Amino acid sequence: MRDVVEEVGRWAVRRDRIAIAMVVGAERSAPRPLGTKMPINDRGEIASAVRTRSHTSNTRTTY
Repeated sequence: MRDVVEEVGRWAVRRDRIAIAMVVGAERSAPRPLGTKMPINDRGEIASAVRTRSHTSNTRTTY
C-alpha cells in the first residue's frame, strides 16, 4: 500500500490528473476481487498490483 501512496504522490508532484478506478467485472480469473480500487493517471499509468497483459485493450473506462 505504501508504494501505491508514494507513486500517487509522485504523480501529484508532476501535476498529473488522477482518478480512482474500481474493478466492477471480470472475465475468467482475476488477480483482485470485484470492488478493488486502483489509482490511474491521465498518462494511463496504474499504481496497483492489478494488471492485465495489456490493460489498454482489456480495460473499459467509463467517465
